[in-house]
Amino acid sequence: MAGQASNYNAEATVHDGSCRYVVRACTDPTALNFAARGDPPASLVFEPDPASCVPNRTGCVAPSALNYDALATFYDGSCSFAVVGCRDPSALNYNPLAEVDAVGNRSCDLPRLGCAFASAANYDADATVDDGSCDFPLAGCTDARAANYLPIATSDDGSCAILGCTRPGARDFDPEANVYDGSCPPTPAGCTDPAAANYAAWADVSDAGLCRYGGCTDPLAVNFAPSATFGDGSCVAPLLGCTNSSAANYNPLAQRNDGGRCEPLRTFFLGEGEESPGRALSERAPGLLYGCTDPSAVNFQPLATADDDSCVALVLGCMDTEALNHDPAATRSEGCEYEVVGCDDAAALNFLRQATRGCADCCLPRVPGCMARGAPPYEASNFEPEATVDDGSCSFVLSACLDPLAANHIPGLSGIAAVTTISSGCEYAGCTNPDAANHDPRATVEDGSCERPPRGCTQPAAANFVPAARLDDGSCVVIGCTDPARKEFRPQATVDDGTCSWSVLGCRSPSADNYLPAATAGGPELCAEAGCTHAVALNYDPAADLYMEGACEWARGGCTSSHALNYLASATVDDGSCYVLGCTDLLANNYADNATANDGSCLIYRGCTEDRADNFNPIARVDDDSCLFVGCTDSYASNYDVLATIRSGRCEYADTAPAPPPPPPSTLQ
Repeated sequence: MAGQASNYNAEATVHDGSCRYVVRACTDPTALNFAARGDPPASLVFEPDPASCVPNRTGCVAPSALNYDALATFYDGSCSFAVVGCRDPSALNYNPLAEVDAVGNRSCDLPRLGCAFASAANYDADATVDDGSCDFPLAGCTDARAANYLPIATSDDGSCAILGCTRPGARDFDPEANVYDGSCPPTPAGCTDPAAANYAAWADVSDAGLCRYGGCTDPLAVNFAPSATFGDGSCVAPLLGCTNSSAANYNPLAQRNDGGRCEPLRTFFLGEGEESPGRALSERAPGLLYGCTDPSAVNFQPLATADDDSCVALVLGCMDTEALNHDPAATRSEGCEYEVVGCDDAAALNFLRQATRGCADCCLPRVPGCMARGAPPYEASNFEPEATVDDGSCSFVLSACLDPLAANHIPGLSGIAAVTTISSGCEYAGCTNPDAANHDPRATVEDGSCERPPRGCTQPAAANFVPAARLDDGSCVVIGCTDPARKEFRPQATVDDGTCSWSVLGCRSPSADNYLPAATAGGPELCAEAGCTHAVALNYDPAADLYMEGACEWARGGCTSSHALNYLASATVDDGSCYVLGCTDLLANNYADNATANDGSCLIYRGCTEDRADNFNPIARVDDDSCLFVGCTDSYASNYDVLATIRSGRCEYADTAPAPPPPPPSTLQ
């Protein structure tokens, strides 16, 4: 039944032990992988496989050796090595021990000279060795008007802090200033229109919505002003008269019809006698202009010829209802005063002298300090971000390299009295190779001065060990067995020398049908194991792939509890049929959780189950309402116990006892 067998029968249902297995292996005793037969079982049939034999040829097995033999399978100690490396003394990686150049001499790292510092103005990104030609400009503010002016700066870095008023529209606005120094006067908003009644000459910011304009607000008046926001008593009433040109009293000076005062023309005839037709004539009455004729009235009409009782006495005062001094009796407006809201704190930065009412939380504190921060490398050491007024106290410090040994050293800085300096940001050129004898830990750029030690294999156990080498170049060749599964395995070995015992692949399980005693490698997948292949059997063997008759042990159902009346000792699987007598009442004190039938033995203790009661019974399972609570039952006592049902006689009262409750009302009439 084994699929690996040469005589496998697909129709067989029971393994009969007749399987035969063919083993193809090298049977040449001189080969490295010779498979000795030993004493194999009868089920194995050996078949020689000459093509798999590995000849036993000695020679140099290291590919990096000068005399490497690609056909050699066994190392004979004949390998000859040479140190491979750069032999050009001008190269950065020159190796004085090198005997052989790499292919095309590509192992040499030839230097490219130039400015290798990225911070230099003439930085060469392709340079690998600094040649000392770097130009390090000192960037800073070159504007003498700036607070952070650096007189020794060679290039402007855009960091100039020019103090002044930076608020456009302010009286002291400085268009060249870029740092606010608190010098701008307050810029209160107000009406800036001189034609307005509330014109504020002190306002810097125009707020057209605040402007108040006096004028005539009567649409029927001759001088009606649509833009007026309040009436100022200046309205001029139109002259009333007859505006009908065909009327007898038509007046061309009338501005509005007086409504019903026009008279028709009167016609009469010139001539004598009724029969004489005569000559028709028309007569006009003189037209009148109606208006106020009182020169002292506010609405006096000098052209009026007839008074219409419309005169209004002149009363000077403020007629704007939004003004502080509004006078409801005034008929001609003048002298209006308006509320101005602003900071009324004279010590504040935005103090408004014209304010009539202070504003909440609008005053800006006057905080003196340094307001010019500057920028690296020239920054103010005492910059105060909370300052609102610059007090001229800024103290600037130049951070630059003062070390004469640094590549970016700027000479002469320490001698300039006007500039305070601290040494920082120094960059050094030197030997950056940590393996070199003269390695400079400060150096960030290579200058080609490294004294490189001789390099080669420094492992004494290696076949190409170089005693003169001081730095390992990673070329070590350790020859030995490289197969971790062999007893000859050498962990340090990088090249196999043929000393590993060769593997013979086969089944290594003695219980298998195709067990190969000579096998040195192979897993369970190569074995044909016979056993119980039924997963429901008690002794199911997942490794078995051949079913053997009678090998399986089957489960037997029954009661497996020894306490049951129907206990079956031969049962291997409990089928739930156990019959166990006992107390099955969950409330009973002797409840048995394994009992399947009640035998009448249940014991249930009754009593008080309230653990706060004075007669609490810890073994009671059912409460019988017998709980007793002893305590003070008087609700007026300070230690009154709401749960108490039995008086204890120990009630406690405060020094001043509360008055007893009033008696219930009588029901008698």
